[in-house]
Amino acid sequence: MIGPTELMIILAVAALLFGTNKLPEIARQMGRAMGEFKKAQREFESEMRSATSTMSEPAESKAKSSDDLDIEDEIKDKVVGQVASKLKSKILK
Repeated sequence: MIGPTELMIILAVAALLFGTNKLPEIARQMGRAMGEFKKAQREFESEMRSATSTMSEPAESKAKSSDDLDIEDEIKDKVVGQVASKLKSKILK
């Protein structure tokens, strides 16, 4: 995480580079970009969950034990979580 000292240095450099008049506009644009990113992340996770559930539906029609279904659900959740976290970390860099 960025500490208060680093944040002040970043803001000072940004003020020198862009001027104090442009900083609010830049902050608004960054806020909108973060909002769009979070929206895209939620949509991506939703699509991944629906895709994995539709892929496993025909297989689930066969007689499976509850242990098999629990393992499949755990794997799906982990894969979706890992993909979402990697996507988030790549975009936030």
